[in-house]
Amino acid sequence: MLLSINPLFNIPDTATPFGKVVLIINFVISIVVPLLYLSQNFFSLLGLLFKPKRFKETTKNNKFGYIICAHNEEEVLKNLIDSIYKQDYPKKLMEIFVICDNCEDRTKDIALECGCHVIERNDEYKIGKCYALDFGIKEILSKFDYLNIDTFCVFDADNLLDVNYTKKMNDVYNANINVCTSFRNSKNFSKNSVSACSGMMFLRECQIIHKGRILVGSGTYISGTGFMVSKKVLTDLNGWPFETLIEDIEFSIYCANNGIKISYCPDAVFYDEQPICIKDYFIQRLRWCRGNHQCWIKYSWSLFKNMFNRRSLTCSEMLIHVTPFPAFLFIWVLIFVGLLGANAIIYDLSFNEFLNSGVIYALSHFLFGIGMSLFHGFVLIVRSRKQIKCNGFKLFIYWLLFPIYMIILLIASVLALFVKVSWKRTPHDCNITIDEV
Repeated sequence: MLLSINPLFNIPDTATPFGKVVLIINFVISIVVPLLYLSQNFFSLLGLLFKPKRFKETTKNNKFGYIICAHNEEEVLKNLIDSIYKQDYPKKLMEIFVICDNCEDRTKDIALECGCHVIERNDEYKIGKCYALDFGIKEILSKFDYLNIDTFCVFDADNLLDVNYTKKMNDVYNANINVCTSFRNSKNFSKNSVSACSGMMFLRECQIIHKGRILVGSGTYISGTGFMVSKKVLTDLNGWPFETLIEDIEFSIYCANNGIKISYCPDAVFYDEQPICIKDYFIQRLRWCRGNHQCWIKYSWSLFKNMFNRRSLTCSEMLIHVTPFPAFLFIWVLIFVGLLGANAIIYDLSFNEFLNSGVIYALSHFLFGIGMSLFHGFVLIVRSRKQIKCNGFKLFIYWLLFPIYMIILLIASVLALFVKVSWKRTPHDCNITIDEV
């Protein structure tokens, strides 16, 4: 996060009265905002120093359903289905459901050829994964109840599963966990800097945020795909009634507010396709940021109340997660420099006096943010080096570039406060199999 503290802050005796007020406001912001993110830095240390929590192996096998949302995914769908069939798990306890959402290609035919249950949805007005999930889950609960499925795993069509994914999630379910996310790796990490830095963000989630939260006993959140949710939870919800642009975080907020702890299983590994061009990366992040802001507007008060009513660390973390503090801080820095500029003009200050009046302090926010991005990148690389398919030199370059992509994410967060964003499909064309990975 692009945040900083000015520990040696002092107000120059030569500062104008207006300048002093502006500097005091900046000082308060510089202290308060980083304190809110203190937990993330604490999680970084936990991620570096401690091993993740693991689940005890069990012998009881439960029946799994795999829900795949697919919109024109003929290029990649078969590879995901193939990786599911290759699971080290009894095949009689596995059922695959493909939700063909407004498909115009061979997605449905491929799903049928592979022996999957196909659920078709055609609605040109309600566009997005949230509507497809809601429609598909309702169909599964009403028409396929006879299959006696215990729990479900939800994936995007471009995903691939490690051979032990289901076995590890079965251990989680047997530990009386109703919702659990998993280790998200990339199947095209080393394609270029865009895919690598995008993948590093998800490794950061796993090695720092998810891992740290579980180690301190907090719940975490699901991130779009690669998660398990029990039939009981879906039945209670009667579908998937979450319609923001990031329905995954909205569901996570529902869990936090209702005392459902989302766990994390580091041994359940799946592979995701990352965008390979900066335009797709930015559009995807802009949508996510806009959805995050929607959740902040919609749920910040309920999270704040339950933070105290339930004494819930999870609600506290989710409130910080959805509140766009970095975007607000970025806007404040621009306002801060503008006010100092106005102060310099009004009081006829020199350029050096303008710089010394507080502009250097403003720049320190960004320097601190770059430093924290590099530190987080270092932690996740140290912890994930064996899982990252990339040579050392390229990985070093990607690590140096990582803060740039975090800055792009920050810019997307700021723009998402003001621009209208709609759901757009991210292209998936990395046609490789689980064996090749």
